[in-house]
Amino acid sequence: SPDTLLPVIVEAIPVFLLALNDNAPVVKDTLAYCIGRICELHPEAVVDQAYSAQLIEGIVAGLDSEPTIAGNYCLAIASLAETAYDRAEAPEGEEPPTYSLSPIFQLLISKLLKATEREDAGSAHLRSSAYEAIMELVKNSPDDCYQVVQQTMLVIMERVQMLLSMASQVNSSNRSQFSDLQSLLCAALQALLRRITKEDAASLGPTVFQHLVAMLTTSSSGAVQEDVLMAVGSLVELLGESFLPYMEQLKPILLLALKARDEHDVCFAAVGIVSDLCRSVGQAALLDSCGEIMQALFDALHDTNTQKALKPQVLSVLGDIALCLGAHFSQYYEPVLHGLQLVASSPIDPSDHEYVAEVREGILEAYIGVVQSLSQSESPQGATMAHTAILQPHLSTMLMYLEQVANDPYRTDSNIAVACGLIGDLTKCFGAALLPYVDKKCFHSLLAEGRHSKVAKTRALAVWSSKEIRRLKV
Repeated sequence: SPDTLLPVIVEAIPVFLLALNDNAPVVKDTLAYCIGRICELHPEAVVDQAYSAQLIEGIVAGLDSEPTIAGNYCLAIASLAETAYDRAEAPEGEEPPTYSLSPIFQLLISKLLKATEREDAGSAHLRSSAYEAIMELVKNSPDDCYQVVQQTMLVIMERVQMLLSMASQVNSSNRSQFSDLQSLLCAALQALLRRITKEDAASLGPTVFQHLVAMLTTSSSGAVQEDVLMAVGSLVELLGESFLPYMEQLKPILLLALKARDEHDVCFAAVGIVSDLCRSVGQAALLDSCGEIMQALFDALHDTNTQKALKPQVLSVLGDIALCLGAHFSQYYEPVLHGLQLVASSPIDPSDHEYVAEVREGILEAYIGVVQSLSQSESPQGATMAHTAILQPHLSTMLMYLEQVANDPYRTDSNIAVACGLIGDLTKCFGAALLPYVDKKCFHSLLAEGRHSKVAKTRALAVWSSKEIRRLKV
């Protein structure tokens, strides 16, 4: 067990410290691997210890070694960054003001950036390991390291610009390496966008977006396109409503990606952007292009060649769009509800428990989006009648799906959460007329399990739905 092994590791550290001065290749290689694994599996043996400074100094020096050794030390730094961040003291929900790696944070970033540009960085995955360590440091950086994060953002953007200027020189012999570098830079940008402030993003946004679009339009690699779209999604989340000026340029790119169902990961990333737009930007982002987006999503949902892993995400984003558009979603109620009914009645291998759970969650999230969207689309006086008229033909399908979740021994906590949410929404919509359908043992058991969940969101939804049902019995 970890508790048993930890004293052994701590006892062995002095031996490692002595071995750092050993120049024998086999010793250096084995030591780097060992330290890398210790930092990955038992980082608490390295962070905040009396010998930490000396050991980390050796790790930093090891970044100048041959690729195999340097790669293991990159792994060590990535693991240490996460542990140092987790152990730092900070008010709940805020970044820690500092942590144990702060004094050498700039040195670590500088050495790692240098490692990515070594002539032998393509060997032993050194370049990708170094970028991954940079991303972990950025992700797990305290406030007193933010200036270094800003500087790193500028360096990465410069590298993207330089890479774009070299696009015309790419040929069959170096295309793969070029694509790999594009993906790494996109991943680094994504990590940085998740860490920088909204104010910094606003000033850097135009350049970042144009760089991403340029990479997207000049690359034929599905992996690169996926990474670019994921970085765009991070920019959407960060800028929120301030992303609206970029929508005109994004729209044709997004539609092409949504239609690229043969490139599963590209389409998946595009669906994620639609969800980000709904949650972070709002109605204004979708009103002009909603029809085309909805058609692309319907096509993906009903195309038998669409990879099955994509369909739960498409189902879920339909709910996001409904919630986002509210009254503007009215023209899509019937086609969406009809589509959900078809998917709900389609056969699925019951032994594939994980996929069954994903599909059910996607369908229930879509239903929740539609039901809540309906509640926004009418005045209070006519709302209930309008809601029930639209939902009534599909009520039996929704209740059937809820019962399947309630009776499924393999249901996930997420399944329970969305099921509780839909029960509450339907109860609120249909009122006492729904009571005979939800006042059942299977639903009571589901709600009870939800109320005792370890996840706060699930507990809250279960408690709320239970109160809605009890209210009808008074």
